[in-house]
Amino acid sequence: MFKLFAKYSLGGVLSALISLFSTPIITALIIPVEMGKASMYTLAFNFVLQIVLLGTDQSYVREYYRKTNNSERKKLFMNCMTPGLICTFFFLILFYQFREFISKMILNEHSDLIVVLLGISVFLGVLERFVMLTLRLEKKAISFSFFRFLAAVVSFFVTYLYAIYIDKNFYAIVYGNIAGIFFTVILAIIVTSANWKFGLISWKKIKPLLRYGIPFVPAFLASWIFEGVDKIILRNVASFEELGLFSAAFKFVYILNILQLAFTSFWAPMAMELYESNSPTTRNRFKEVLSIGSAFLFIGGLILISSTDIIMYLFDKQYDDSAQIMPFLLLIPIMYTLSEITVGGINFKNKTYWHLVIAILSGTINFLLCFLLVPIYGAKGAAMSTGFSYILFFILRTIISMNYFSFEIDIFRLLSAVVLFVSICWLNTFLVFEKDVLLYINFLGVLSVVALYFKVIKKAVFSNELKELI
Repeated sequence: MFKLFAKYSLGGVLSALISLFSTPIITALIIPVEMGKASMYTLAFNFVLQIVLLGTDQSYVREYYRKTNNSERKKLFMNCMTPGLICTFFFLILFYQFREFISKMILNEHSDLIVVLLGISVFLGVLERFVMLTLRLEKKAISFSFFRFLAAVVSFFVTYLYAIYIDKNFYAIVYGNIAGIFFTVILAIIVTSANWKFGLISWKKIKPLLRYGIPFVPAFLASWIFEGVDKIILRNVASFEELGLFSAAFKFVYILNILQLAFTSFWAPMAMELYESNSPTTRNRFKEVLSIGSAFLFIGGLILISSTDIIMYLFDKQYDDSAQIMPFLLLIPIMYTLSEITVGGINFKNKTYWHLVIAILSGTINFLLCFLLVPIYGAKGAAMSTGFSYILFFILRTIISMNYFSFEIDIFRLLSAVVLFVSICWLNTFLVFEKDVLLYINFLGVLSVVALYFKVIKKAVFSNELKELI
């Protein structure tokens, strides 16, 4: 398992290096206001993509290991992707009809170009979702990592060249993202070319895939609101500049996001495979993964908080305020990743409606906290609101899922780590200390988590799988 995780992480690690290289350049070229506009564009893209997919990407993951031969899996690929492509076509028509409304929602001004770019992004996004899922499910981890790295490289160079030679506005970031997805899709299609057989499409087989997948759509939309309410309120209550600082703070979180994406990339199909195997050691495997994941995520988060001053050298000075926005945002990848381990029961038993309930409850709390805190603390308040709502998100996912598929969790250890991490976030966000004092407090926090998970870390470090990997 460690070998597979390392292979999936490779692209993320290389992408992180690209990000570390590109961050000082991009923040020097793009002012916070333009960064805020790019953030709203990304929010719109994610919203539309979740709708047009119709949940069939979830159907693909769910059914893949139930198919026993390659022929059936090729049919599954085409039958899952086709509804998304058709739905995208109808959305392109809607984009054209409501282009003025859509552009004003994103930029607060009329722009036909941004609507065209949004349509292109969504089309490419559907293709990318399925070709990358295929690489994951076929466990082609090296190819998966390479394409993620390629996307980061292409995106940076296109963003840089546009900003230098055309204009230093948010379009540079948009064109960069589109170019990254485009090259990834083209090469990934070549690698997965054996799956592209349109004659395999069967409307009769598409229906059950839609029945399973469509209930995910309102859940995903509720999740989108949950994840995007902070940005929406910042845009309306504060300004694009404050939103830009908030978005820049996510650059700090990017390292943990890499671990989140790498982990979920290999864990989702592996968890399903473990469950389908019905092995007597399955539940113990879930317990071990949760313990190890908790240890390394909380330690990694605290190290990032301790390294704020170093990381800030990567940013232009106009983004200095982002440093105090970052700590609570680290709870997003931490709590989401841990919830991906505990949420299995909901997916295994097809109780997908719970995703909607959880997203609505978590999103409501996030909205209320943002509504109260953003007018007072600005982006700091939005970060704290989102961090606390993700803790609730994890709790709800875990409690509900355990009713369908339970395994042992060390509640005391996990709760202690969460309380300790939140305390460190609070100190680094709202209280002013001498830098040396704050660094000392953060270091004590790291040592405390290491002590809390010492046995878990020791077991993981000296495991046979890790020895083989090294």
